[in-house]
Amino acid sequence: MPAVLLVGCDHDDMDPNETLCASFAVHGPVAPNRVELAMARSRPFDAAVIDVDAGDAAYDLVLQLAEENEPCRSVVIGSHLDQFAVREAFLAGVVACLRKPVEARVLEGAVHRAVDATLVMRRCIQDAAVSMAAMETPSCPHDTSMLTPREQEILELLTHGRSTRSMAQALDVSQRTVKFHVSNVLRKLGADSRISLLAKLRRTSW
Repeated sequence: MPAVLLVGCDHDDMDPNETLCASFAVHGPVAPNRVELAMARSRPFDAAVIDVDAGDAAYDLVLQLAEENEPCRSVVIGSHLDQFAVREAFLAGVVACLRKPVEARVLEGAVHRAVDATLVMRRCIQDAAVSMAAMETPSCPHDTSMLTPREQEILELLTHGRSTRSMAQALDVSQRTVKFHVSNVLRKLGADSRISLLAKLRRTSW
């Protein structure tokens, strides 16, 4: 049974736990600042329902959950989801944005779509990992000498497909610091994304 995390979903118009418990293994609702503990105690979640009325920390969780070693997609619910918020949410990989009050059948359908999207995403990541493992370790372009020692470490982790969160844990720094170094690596090596960087590294190994 798919595991679903509820974040900040504690309101009077609907009980998400009761709505979803027939189809999913539901954990929560938990406060945004308690998610780390919930994730440490449970197997990877297959989807999340995030109530953005809980504040900015709830928005941050959308990206955090998408960058886990076992990433998952989210459904966002809220009272004041404007056009800008919805656009940003979908760009971050949110499967559905639902305005309160949410009908039970609508929420359940959205969570099913999130679970399906998570499974597809994980399968693609696994396929990419298998493909990369089958290739030789990419040799770095000649101009990597311009990278600092820390950026060299970041580059090495990037070639192994590590997420921002995973790199931050490996290097014992904040995710913001990792993103800063990743931006510098991309700029110095003339790549506009992590994917294009990996493609460039692969070409130089041929």
